[in-house]
Amino acid sequence: MLELCPALPSVFFKEWELRKMKLSKLAILASMSCAWFAAQAAGQGVVQPASVRPAALSSNYYNLDDVAPSPSDAAVPPAAAEGAVEIPSAAEYVSSYNAGCGCSAVGCCDSGLDCTSMGCSSSCCNAGCSWCDLGDAWTLFPNDNCHNLSVGFWTQIGYHTQGQNGAGLGYFNEYPNKIQLQQQWAYIEKAVDNGGCGFDWGFRMDYVYGTDGPNTQAFGSVPGHWDTSWDHGVGDTGYGHAIPQLYAEVAYNDLKVKMGHFFTIVGYEVVPATGNFFYSHSYSMNFTEPFTHTGALAEFAYNDNVTLYGGWTTGWDTGFDRNGGDTFLGGAALQLTDKLSLTYILTYGDFGFETGNNSDSNGYSHSIVAVYDATDKWQYVFQTDYVNNDLFVDGAAGGADEIFTVNQYLFYAVNDCLKLGGRFEYYDNEGFGDENYALTLGANIKPHANMVVRPEVRWDWFDPAFASGIAGVGPRDQTVFGIDAIVTY
Repeated sequence: MLELCPALPSVFFKEWELRKMKLSKLAILASMSCAWFAAQAAGQGVVQPASVRPAALSSNYYNLDDVAPSPSDAAVPPAAAEGAVEIPSAAEYVSSYNAGCGCSAVGCCDSGLDCTSMGCSSSCCNAGCSWCDLGDAWTLFPNDNCHNLSVGFWTQIGYHTQGQNGAGLGYFNEYPNKIQLQQQWAYIEKAVDNGGCGFDWGFRMDYVYGTDGPNTQAFGSVPGHWDTSWDHGVGDTGYGHAIPQLYAEVAYNDLKVKMGHFFTIVGYEVVPATGNFFYSHSYSMNFTEPFTHTGALAEFAYNDNVTLYGGWTTGWDTGFDRNGGDTFLGGAALQLTDKLSLTYILTYGDFGFETGNNSDSNGYSHSIVAVYDATDKWQYVFQTDYVNNDLFVDGAAGGADEIFTVNQYLFYAVNDCLKLGGRFEYYDNEGFGDENYALTLGANIKPHANMVVRPEVRWDWFDPAFASGIAGVGPRDQTVFGIDAIVTY
């Protein structure tokens, strides 16, 4: 067969190198047929290119994670067997030819190019070329890799409409019908990285200004101390400052210990806007979880699948000045399978609040979060919180309150530039006798590697046993639209 097609290898090699020359249908079919018979006659094995598998959504900070591979990860031509003439199979020829135009071997276009005009076969691009090509994010201060030091900033500006009762959606979405600077954030960090062996040390400090500032302060501290008096403005102009994190950290082998003022490990949603998919926050995050702690927290990597936490803190949302708080903070994070992880975190003790006619705020709380990466694009999150604490008294000294919540999240990553999500919440406050529900649908749109826009629509409704909604401040039945933009640098 090789003797009947003496010019075939040179034609293939020429097409292999150029890849963008257009062949007539007859020439392509003839070349493929010759290549296939030649390969069979020579008895050569053909190495297929590795498929490109997008990374699954991360369970944290997923709205800024990349999902699709970069164009440089596209399939490359296979290497010829040692000592043999490289003659690709028909399937290999089409795959590698398309790869040269930015199309992967599995029949989709990854590079954002118009691959039909580049000479790719229509079978590659029938599904449509991707319009997303973000590139690398830009930073004002590039990381100092020698000292593992990083400095970063972000700006969050948001707007949401007013609900039927005239209130916002909780601590982080309080001022409706106003364009507001919610987070002007800055941080400096020397990350701890000992590779699981030996000693290392680090630190971190975060500063935030905006309408989220007062809600991020250590308001469990003694009034006027730490960062509880940095506010300005009243009513619907509640701007302020906060230092939500200021801690040192040491590591020895598989053990790390954090000491100072730091974000809680309770729950799924977090205070930094860059760490959440949705613009608004869940009832659980707003009303049943701490935001920060002050104390010491140890983290021990028992093995690749089990991480243990344990430490002492001065309660919930307290600063360096102790206000009676004395709690245990701990739990475990388990990687049950390649797709399923489970985290259980609890707090127990005096939460450190003095409340009117009752200064006793002893109690227990826990948060359980399960994350299931169903596919490379679909992710499901289940969260449930429970709180039993005298902090939320129902008009009588010593009256205990129980709160039970369930949150469910479903995310779908279209590509690096577009992710879709839904959140359904159930919030049961036994002390106030109300059951609250909320459904939020939203998207994360990334027009640039340094920017994400988060539009959403949220519906809130509840059993009106308590006339003013959640804890007397939350929303009644209402529909709210919100949108914000986050720029990192």
